[in-house]
Amino acid sequence: MGAVALGVLVGYPFGGIVYDLWGKDAVFIAILVMIMPVVVVVMISAYNDHEDYEKLEESDHGASVRGITEMLTEPVVIIATGATLLSSASIAILEPTLPIWLIDTFNPPRWQIGTVFLPDSIGYFVGTHFFTHVTRHLSR
Repeated sequence: MGAVALGVLVGYPFGGIVYDLWGKDAVFIAILVMIMPVVVVVMISAYNDHEDYEKLEESDHGASVRGITEMLTEPVVIIATGATLLSSASIAILEPTLPIWLIDTFNPPRWQIGTVFLPDSIGYFVGTHFFTHVTRHLSR
């Protein structure tokens, strides 16, 4: 979640400024350049993991499925998932609607539309890192 928070923190202002300076195509080209190394690393990793998975015995395959189903029935996991869903839903609702409302109401420059999410993104970023340390401390 910290990586998502960092992406949201950097993404909106970056996208707004790049769109205002160089246009819509530059935003997508920049995203492509940033994502392609990640795609290559994930594909290499998935290939190596697939070879390791095939080497496991048949009895080891079912253990991970049982562990996942047990984890998904834990009340703490259900509560944490629900809290994450509710907190992320507010951002998901604001992301497409707030820029349209700002354009209709205030008619700001394009780069300012991306910066409107900075306070929320900073809070999300700090919260994910802070609560990670709190959770580690409490789980000991």
